[in-house]
Amino acid sequence: TPVGWRARSQAAALALPHASPLDLLSLLAERRPAELLRPSVLANLLRYLRSGGAPCKERVCHVLLRVLPHATLRDVDFDWARFGSLEAIVEWHEELYERQRVPPLLPAGSQAMLDLLVDLRERLRAEGLPLWEAALPYLDEIAELSSLSKWLLLPPGSGAEPPPPS
Repeated sequence: TPVGWRARSQAAALALPHASPLDLLSLLAERRPAELLRPSVLANLLRYLRSGGAPCKERVCHVLLRVLPHATLRDVDFDWARFGSLEAIVEWHEELYERQRVPPLLPAGSQAMLDLLVDLRERLRAEGLPLWEAALPYLDEIAELSSLSKWLLLPPGSGAEPPPPS
């Protein structure tokens, strides 16, 4: 832990010099992930991701991706379908690139949002929670490919079964 991040209380932690608020988010993800899963915090992070001028969407998505594996989503009082609104941003970039005949690589922020959506849908499915109606026609195929890729990267002899096809 960096010396500058060692604080005796929450007030002291907030008073520490952080290069950006994202440093504090990363610290919370590492030390107090449950704080990032409070409904008000999730709603604000989602609002940030949906705003057009937000400069660090990729980092916010990566923080959420670090927190989600340690959470039981059914215990979080949040409407996870609200994250489906991020699909419109990914779709907008795809359409823009298609019109401009640019290689089909999404900007880093949109790719990170797509990764977050895929991971979130995978977690919701694993917990038996309802999924939102996907606006992106290929979202379920990407989730299936992601799940299979993770299985293929498991160490030999882990005993894990391959994910069922959707």
